[in-house]
Amino acid sequence: MIYLDNAATTRPHPDVVAAMEKTLTVAFGNPSSAHGLGMEAYRLVEEARKRIALTLGVERQELIFTSGGTEANNLALLGTAQNAPPKRRRILTLAIEHDSVLQPLAHLERHGFAVEMIPLHPDGRFRPEGLRALLTPDVFLVSMGLVNNEVGTWQDVETAGQILQEVEPKPLFHIDAIQAWGKVSLRPAFRYGDLVSLSGHKIHGPKGVGVLWKRPGVVLTPLLFGGGQEAGLRSGTENVPGILGLGKAAELLTEVESRDEDLLARKMILWEETQKHLGDRAAVNGPSPEEGAPHILNISVAGMGGSVLVEALSQKGVLLSTGSACSTRHMQSGRVHRALGLPPERGASALRLSLSRDTAVEDLKEAARILGETVRELGPIMRRRR
Repeated sequence: MIYLDNAATTRPHPDVVAAMEKTLTVAFGNPSSAHGLGMEAYRLVEEARKRIALTLGVERQELIFTSGGTEANNLALLGTAQNAPPKRRRILTLAIEHDSVLQPLAHLERHGFAVEMIPLHPDGRFRPEGLRALLTPDVFLVSMGLVNNEVGTWQDVETAGQILQEVEPKPLFHIDAIQAWGKVSLRPAFRYGDLVSLSGHKIHGPKGVGVLWKRPGVVLTPLLFGGGQEAGLRSGTENVPGILGLGKAAELLTEVESRDEDLLARKMILWEETQKHLGDRAAVNGPSPEEGAPHILNISVAGMGGSVLVEALSQKGVLLSTGSACSTRHMQSGRVHRALGLPPERGASALRLSLSRDTAVEDLKEAARILGETVRELGPIMRRRR
């Protein structure tokens, strides 16, 4: 198996699995229980929180554990919007954002907010002058992904944050860093952002656990009510195994100064090998391979259906996707490509190949060879269909 769908999820690290196993078999108490087993579970949760905060360079009390990136994004957007003043009900975002950002914002639109899209360059980067033109005192919130999960566009959140500081009153700045964690530096996000969303299963941690960082002073209304866990901002018994797994995964990350250059070098090898086997039939969607996120390569293969290729490659042991795993099953793939102004056939033939630090160069070369072989095999079939 050659696994190239790491933007969807990563393989949990063995140390992560071991950390989780302890809480499933030994320290299985409820962190809210007053007895010894519960207190041990609580201690482990707080140790993990401290460990994650240390790796992120923030304070432990600023982290809110959630069920994943989707809940973190929803809590950030819906939880702050409930505190928006009546005369500040405009929200700015990007048309290429994840559905866990766009769908909550669509919900807010149905409840009286105005949501507007910041203009984009053809590669998906926001236009600073476009952001400035939209910023008026009635803008309450700006939401932006640090790395796009489909085409790998890497946003300059430092410039965006500086632009937001030019406005009075300054809008809140939410940054979806889920696809960026461990691949590009998060320092600009925590310096300029007010809320930052993260998820465990993108960094070789478990599924079902995420984190929302909230800057002190930001007012957040909870979405879930009950036991008052997470300082009253996220009720529900803590996912102790997931939290410990996330803590271990964060601890195992290597510090990224700007972006992971070793990962980028491997992505460039993948692109070069793909060109060798497909020639000019392969076109990059979004930023050029050397300018985008170091782990995502989104290409279209002329004359091929992306879903057909994914199925055929899966049968040969090469696992990748057409786009976001969250939208593929709902037949929404191609939305990001349309937002970039690409023709429909580019979105229909798109493939997302995404790497992790575990991806071997030999596997990348073999995947490119199998991709070229599969395209040649499917060529006559696709021509007959047309």
